[in-house]
Amino acid sequence: MERLVCPEGVQATSAFLLNGADRIPPVKKTAVIWFSDLSGFSAHSEGLDASEVGDVLRRLTDPQVEEIQRAKGQVDKHMGDAVMAFWLCPDDLRVERSLAGATRAALEAARRVTDIAEASALPIGIRIGLHVGEVSVGDFGGGDRIAFTIVGQPVNAAARYEQYRHDPGQPGGRVRVSDKVFARLPDDVRSAFQPTAVEFPDKHDRRFVAYLSSI
Repeated sequence: MERLVCPEGVQATSAFLLNGADRIPPVKKTAVIWFSDLSGFSAHSEGLDASEVGDVLRRLTDPQVEEIQRAKGQVDKHMGDAVMAFWLCPDDLRVERSLAGATRAALEAARRVTDIAEASALPIGIRIGLHVGEVSVGDFGGGDRIAFTIVGQPVNAAARYEQYRHDPGQPGGRVRVSDKVFARLPDDVRSAFQPTAVEFPDKHDRRFVAYLSSI
């Protein structure tokens, strides 16, 4: 089942089935949230047959999943060429470890995906956004469906960081972390990012501050 649902979801679902409850009750937890997307994939896939689309997608998604799992993260869902993952953090020490681990995983995943794309002459890039905050975690499915996931403003914000489109002439920027993430990273991980933050609005004119990776 863990190939289909994250370990926390398996545990919660098992408890749900054993106890005969109607719903898995949500709880509040701090989480590090990952959103990634393969830029240019949709346009490139238009000229491919279904098996070729699947092959390219797996080649560029597998390195991300491997790095997330190596850093003890949970892949929440695949959405086409996008990936959502999270690290649940029961205490401040786990937050610090997860922030460093998730960021290192993002940097390595971006490097690996870029290397594969360039070696295969694929016109595809990657964007990864990381944020941290308090979320609600539990079953948010409708009807009789169980959908164990995380929801909340920090989840939406992580997606905004991933979607930020920086100046095409600006180097790097494949990994973008929020100011909250950057502030708690160890120095050796911070050094992989450009020292000056960028600020950008969303469609509701809410302001976001991000640090962009040098790669």
